[in-house]
Amino acid sequence: MITTISLIIFGFLFFWLAWKRTDWGVAAIIVLLPSYLIRFKVMGFPSTLLEMMILLLFVAWLAKRLVFPQSEKINFSQFWWLGLLFLLSAVLAIFISPDLRAALGIFKAYFLEPLVFFFIFVNVIRSVPQIKLILWAIGISALFVSLIALWQYLNLIPSYEPWISETPKRVTSIFEYPNAVGLFLAPIAVLFLGIFLLAHTTGNYKNEKTKNKTNRFVLGVILFSLLAVVFSFSRGAILGILAGVVFFSFFSRYKKWIWSILILGTILSLIIPQSRSLIYEIVTFQDVSTDVRTVLWQGAWNLLKDRPLQGAGLAGFPEVYDQYRLIKHTELLLYPHNIILNFWTELGLAGLVIFIWLIVKFFIQGIKARAHRLMFDSNFSFSLPLALLGTMIAILVYGLVDAPYFKNDLSVFFWLVVGLMAVAGKIADNKIEMEKSFH
Repeated sequence: MITTISLIIFGFLFFWLAWKRTDWGVAAIIVLLPSYLIRFKVMGFPSTLLEMMILLLFVAWLAKRLVFPQSEKINFSQFWWLGLLFLLSAVLAIFISPDLRAALGIFKAYFLEPLVFFFIFVNVIRSVPQIKLILWAIGISALFVSLIALWQYLNLIPSYEPWISETPKRVTSIFEYPNAVGLFLAPIAVLFLGIFLLAHTTGNYKNEKTKNKTNRFVLGVILFSLLAVVFSFSRGAILGILAGVVFFSFFSRYKKWIWSILILGTILSLIIPQSRSLIYEIVTFQDVSTDVRTVLWQGAWNLLKDRPLQGAGLAGFPEVYDQYRLIKHTELLLYPHNIILNFWTELGLAGLVIFIWLIVKFFIQGIKARAHRLMFDSNFSFSLPLALLGTMIAILVYGLVDAPYFKNDLSVFFWLVVGLMAVAGKIADNKIEMEKSFH
């Protein structure tokens, strides 16, 4: 009863916020992305706090459109039609799945709701101050997850077994397993590394307190996120972060420093016996984690050779894969842990092609708008499109060994990144049009 009352009160307050300031409602959802962990049932149907907020945000936005019809016209971004095709491929995958109930749940949480959020995002977030609000929201969410992970590492709060008893011990923060920390924090760490490494300053700050606050916030998100990722011992996350940093190095004024640190880190990793041994095991596929993945990929490939067009259907991989897995693979996982195989098995070949098409479109847009700089505070500016490209690179590289989309928070964050690129591109186009009108 208390839980129900609490949810009603929270829902009312969130709806009021979304009605008064829809952009603040969007920001609140971003801060509370991990709230999918708060689960409950509505008339017997499973739901989450994150889902409830997205639904209330949509209702508030739609109601405002109906009450105030003079609002700005609806923005169908250049990614929207690809999003619809992506959604359609997920609809078709429902009927291929051997488990209709599970497929409907996955469709709702990983496809429908993230795309609803994306649609509202590109229609609400239209200005530079609003983008800054979103960046602050992303950073606050990362700090929350990171600090809990650090407290776990320092034994100030308990963590899940058996991870905390492993050697080295691995933190889980608010999640149930360590890799979830890396999956959530790695792209955010890269985004804020992009803000820092791509920054241009003139030193002409109007307010020294504002300057210091911004610097501390950006560096704090980077530092605490990186520490949490390291303490989660998520190797895929570290690989993704390194890929993002390498990308930024080609555009950063700190290029020499970045490469010096990377080279020094590589040398130290090869000199230190423990890290050298770990690298050797990974490269030669001798460690347990890598061996599990290679066997998993072989079984997934066997599945796709037999079902190349339809895959396994949404939420169908564990059941269908069991028919194709290698005998020595005893651990059944939800996904093949490779971004190409993940989308191919879940959405079929058509869904995979649409996903690749979306990524190509994303990079074209980012390259096109890369020269546009965002004023984060006073005279502190950076290229948001380049920062987003680095973020997507981190997601894709991490996706070589994991599933960086198929989770409630991750799917919403993926479309948040796409939404930011759409808004950044729109602002850049408007700026170009304004400049042309003055000539």
